[in-house]
Amino acid sequence: MDSAQAGVGSADSANQSAKQQYKALKDRYRYVKRENELLAAECDAAATKLNRLKLGKTIMIDAAKAEQGSPRGGE
Repeated sequence: MDSAQAGVGSADSANQSAKQQYKALKDRYRYVKRENELLAAECDAAATKLNRLKLGKTIMIDAAKAEQGSPRGGE
């Protein structure tokens, strides 16, 4: 009987260890998922800013080209 009880004890220990490992992995998954969401939001904000800068650059280049083609000061 003692060996049977020892087997049950080690099974409980292994089960507890598996639960702890599962909880640790679940916590890690939640952390990584949240970190990914934050980085994705940051990336979206940077992409939006980049698109605005590209548009501004295009507008300024077009304005500079138009200014080069027109006479200066009514000359």
